[in-house]
Amino acid sequence: MTAHSLTPEFRKERRASPSRHVEKGTPCAPRARYREPGITEEDPMTTSSIGDAALPMPPLTEAALRMAVNRIDLAAAVQFRQAWQEAIQTDSTTPMRLFIRRWGIWVALRRTPERAARLHELETVSGTAEDRAVRRAASAEIGRMIAEAEREVAA
Repeated sequence: MTAHSLTPEFRKERRASPSRHVEKGTPCAPRARYREPGITEEDPMTTSSIGDAALPMPPLTEAALRMAVNRIDLAAAVQFRQAWQEAIQTDSTTPMRLFIRRWGIWVALRRTPERAARLHELETVSGTAEDRAVRRAASAEIGRMIAEAEREVAA
């Protein structure tokens, strides 16, 4: 910033500048919304709902994953935002890559209603079953589901 830009005369000129002045009643052009590359209005991520059918696997970007998490579970969206803020606070890209991978797997596990319901059922069983063999079987199936979701994310 120059010393000239701090003078009262310069500020008056700037405020009166026709390029920055809009008269009352003059329609303003709508602001363009930022869109993640590869995501359009016709994209299934913007039109489908988790209650109706499976969401397609979104691109592994923060914006696309945020949209998917918001569609799947609003409570998890809060955790998503907090985790993203923590990831970008560092000077390294490693936390951001881990964040994208972790939440990609989270979306892959829950984007299909049947898979999400089965995961919830298995989590309940593994946490409440009295029989150790039942808990182990449920945990093993959860592990297989996670491995399958990891393959989806890697593809």
